[in-house]
Amino acid sequence: PYDAQKLVAVPPPEGGVLLFCRNLLFYCAQGAYVAAATNKYAFAGPAKEPKTKLPDPVKGAPNHVLTVMNARNASNTVIPEVVPQLAAKAQLAPGLSVDLDRAHAAFVDSHLALVALATGQLLQLQLISDKQRVRKLEIAPSGACSIPSCMFPLGQQLMFLGSALGDSVLLRLRPASKAAKAAAVSYTHLTLP
Repeated sequence: PYDAQKLVAVPPPEGGVLLFCRNLLFYCAQGAYVAAATNKYAFAGPAKEPKTKLPDPVKGAPNHVLTVMNARNASNTVIPEVVPQLAAKAQLAPGLSVDLDRAHAAFVDSHLALVALATGQLLQLQLISDKQRVRKLEIAPSGACSIPSCMFPLGQQLMFLGSALGDSVLLRLRPASKAAKAAAVSYTHLTLP
């Protein structure tokens, strides 16, 4: 898709990659692909007619006139998703409306990733698979952190979230209790020296 911005490798046994777009998250591996929508803008809408018709520019360099006319046409059209069959299959989690622009992700284990958004919100991304391949992506809110500029796992229980603002954190991850329904992992902020 035209707004693809990040690739994150998926660890074995699943393998493949996660492709982050602003409104969609794709999992791709050897002929298998799954998508998850993160907000309503992931789905193409109808083209809109302009409310008022502006006169075409008549003065100026020919290249400038052409650029202005093309920009006006583009502003009145909703660009369809480059891979519409994938966007059509994408499911939007109830109550989820997040923007993946400048998001960071790191895998906690082979099926579970922690995603840190530019707003400081944390999400859990779970790859649901059968014995052959990944069939679904489940995304759930998981708390908040500082605004990250990088993210890196340190073993299976620690996650470093670096921040250009000077409030980096080290998270200790642990499996959630069976009573905690909404989260697959919980975390504790550790103080950095």
